[in-house]
Amino acid sequence: MLEVGIHYEGVRVLFSVRNPSYVRHYESVLRLLASRGHEVDLVTERPEHHSWTAPVERLAEEVPAIRLSLMPALARDPWFELATRLRQARFYLRFLDEEYAGMPALLERARSRAPVPAIRIAEFPGVGRRSRHLLARAISVLEHATGTARAFHQYLRDMRPDVVVSTPLVVLKTTQLDFGRAAVELGIRNVFAVASWDNLSSKGELTFTPQVVMVWNDMQRREVDELHQIDTSRVMVTGAQVFDDWFERRPSTSREEFCARVGLRPDRPIVLYVCSALLEGSPPEPRFVEPWVRGLRQSSHAVLRDCNVLIRPHFKRGSEWNGVSLADLPNVVCWPPLGAVPYRKPSRPSIRPLTGLAPSLA
Repeated sequence: MLEVGIHYEGVRVLFSVRNPSYVRHYESVLRLLASRGHEVDLVTERPEHHSWTAPVERLAEEVPAIRLSLMPALARDPWFELATRLRQARFYLRFLDEEYAGMPALLERARSRAPVPAIRIAEFPGVGRRSRHLLARAISVLEHATGTARAFHQYLRDMRPDVVVSTPLVVLKTTQLDFGRAAVELGIRNVFAVASWDNLSSKGELTFTPQVVMVWNDMQRREVDELHQIDTSRVMVTGAQVFDDWFERRPSTSREEFCARVGLRPDRPIVLYVCSALLEGSPPEPRFVEPWVRGLRQSSHAVLRDCNVLIRPHFKRGSEWNGVSLADLPNVVCWPPLGAVPYRKPSRPSIRPLTGLAPSLA
């Protein structure tokens, strides 16, 4: 839990999320902190793109110790834009290392955003790992010289936090890196909370050393050391907070009632296919899911031929299912309706069978 190392009452926590969608990853932690007498200032960046969502506003209404506000914006600040370009160059160099040799999509994503001079130098014939690492060090010196962290010094003095927590932090363009570095420069306790399973390996990298890094498991602990060169003495393995509430959940309905509601057979096993966000520009997932389901129905194993199939499209890529029809295959349903995000129980949509055109599910 986040409260590891924070055992006394009255701590003021400044909890920074890049956008409001990350609050759901730590709602259980925020509630627990408030219940133990701590104050939480929940802040987000990029206000021009993200306002607080209804679920987050309800959270603040239910828990008065949680206050919502916005971080100072650095959008269009020339020094921040320069620092961002330097970081994008450094992030790109990272994905040229041998650890990522079998992951061309990650390299291409970073390459598409990197400055052209960095690409030309890194890809010049004869430039190897050692030279790229020297280039990365030079870029880091230049990036630190922009002094963008100073933009948050007065803000942090005004907020007077006892500890600063930032998540997800390791993305290609964010002021959270400047915010976290400002906390380090001012001597404020600071924590990097890893938001998801792949954030340490497939996103950007840290440009400063946090006081504490909270990770899900021992694998992420190794990634902090091997991919970000941060000593594991700074790492705390806490589990995945986004799944905390599942330990206390109990079935709200019977299997028979659930299957009747969604259009599946209660006497058959259910195979769940969970779609992902995938990488930008990656092939639409229905290209795999549709033949996969049809393959199950042609299997030599009776269980696979007759099982229920529940498909969960990713809410960010629901449009890819437009026009996809599996109406000729029995016991195949799609949940939730395309584009829906089942954030809280009252807002979780009903399940409808995957028949006809996908827009009918919305």
